[in-house]
Amino acid sequence: MICYLKCTFHKFECYFQCVFYNYLEFYEFVDCEIAGEVKYSDFYKCKLDGCDIETCNLYQSTVIKNSKLKSSYVHQTSSAENCYVFGTDGVFKGSMKDGIFREGKYSAKTAKFDGTEIVQSKKID
Repeated sequence: MICYLKCTFHKFECYFQCVFYNYLEFYEFVDCEIAGEVKYSDFYKCKLDGCDIETCNLYQSTVIKNSKLKSSYVHQTSSAENCYVFGTDGVFKGSMKDGIFREGKYSAKTAKFDGTEIVQSKKID
């Protein structure tokens, strides 16, 4: 299923298996597979691979691979693998394997890093 609808006042909700390859913003994704550029969106139980993610919220066991996350919130149930995390407004509470944590805040209580290069960060909690 490919969803092309966009709403400027409310977030469009997308359920089921979805694959996206274009620029999207102001969406809410549930149980989807995403590839491409997304901004100002929320993800629940999704799989993101090769994405450019900016100012998004990632919840409920969302898995992010081979992506760039700028100024985004990563919940403690979500995980990132081989990603580049940056942006001073970002908050990371999940787990990260490999990749680079360039800048941002992370939870001292819940964030877990395995083989991740941490360049500049601020602990919160």
